[in-house]
Amino acid sequence: LRVAQQAVQAGIKREESERRLTFLAQGYNEVARAQTLASESGKRFGLSATESNQQFAQLYGRLRPLNTSIEDINAAFVGFNTAAKVSGTSTAETAGALLQLTQALGSGVLRGQELNSVLEQAPGLVVALTKELGVPVSTLRKLAEEGKITSDVVINALKRAGAEGAGQLEAALKGPAQSVKNLQNSFEDFQISLTNDVIPAVVELLKVTTSILGAFNKLPGPVKTITAIVFGLVASFVALAPAISTAIGLLGGLSIATLAAAGPWIALA
Repeated sequence: LRVAQQAVQAGIKREESERRLTFLAQGYNEVARAQTLASESGKRFGLSATESNQQFAQLYGRLRPLNTSIEDINAAFVGFNTAAKVSGTSTAETAGALLQLTQALGSGVLRGQELNSVLEQAPGLVVALTKELGVPVSTLRKLAEEGKITSDVVINALKRAGAEGAGQLEAALKGPAQSVKNLQNSFEDFQISLTNDVIPAVVELLKVTTSILGAFNKLPGPVKTITAIVFGLVASFVALAPAISTAIGLLGGLSIATLAAAGPWIALA
């Protein structure tokens, strides 16, 4: 049952990631292009389709309203993942750094908590930032306080990370961690392939259940109380049914065994 639940949840997450990216891109008539770039980059960096959709949507949702082109957004996406893979950043660290980074890009500058997160979780990007600004790491916090690490600086640093790290990417993707990740991605795709036809039925079942619960909530108090008691009794009986059946079986066996044991005494009487 748990395996089935996990498969359905994986399918729902995949569908929702596709839905979000489509929603963001349709306002710019770039749905097909956004989907293609997310898919290509996901395969390039060994991400699951769900992860690549989510990451690309994060950057797209922050940068496209600022008139950043989709090609520059993709370059930033490529640069970020190149820096993450080459530096050996974990999946959790990558997700955390990207969240802080996209928040900074949306506000126009990288500073404070966002910068600290990048310093801690994305060392590859830190190197690119120092090269882009031409300064040592020790001065980044001061520059951030002064508002000098702007979105343009970050995007250019990401482009630099993508270009300079391209030669090291292939070797980074041959490690044991990526081998495990590839297996996880394949298993996720397998789960989703099994649930493609199931999810619509699950959604309809959830709608029906929601409607039933909504109707129940509108019932008068006494009716709801009686219904709840009946439901509780039925549920309790269903839960106890196996135990009751076992007890009856034991009693039946005990009666037979008792009679068998008492047989000689009965005969003597």
